[in-house]
Amino acid sequence: MVGVDVVVEVLFSILTAIVLGMIYRLMTWLSRIEKQVIELRTEIRWIKAYILKLNNNTGGRDENTQVGNNT
Repeated sequence: MVGVDVVVEVLFSILTAIVLGMIYRLMTWLSRIEKQVIELRTEIRWIKAYILKLNNNTGGRDENTQVGNNT
């Protein structure tokens, strides 16, 4: 007959393997999210640079803004 110690040891080993697998999946998932965040930051930088370029080209005014006397 199998002893209680052996059963506990096997169950503990199985539980440990399950937990380690879950931790590995979590780390993989977080790594993917980190890569996407880095890509989004890069895109946001490009958009900011483009907006600043547009503002510099128009002098910070909207193209429809009239300058001068509106009489």
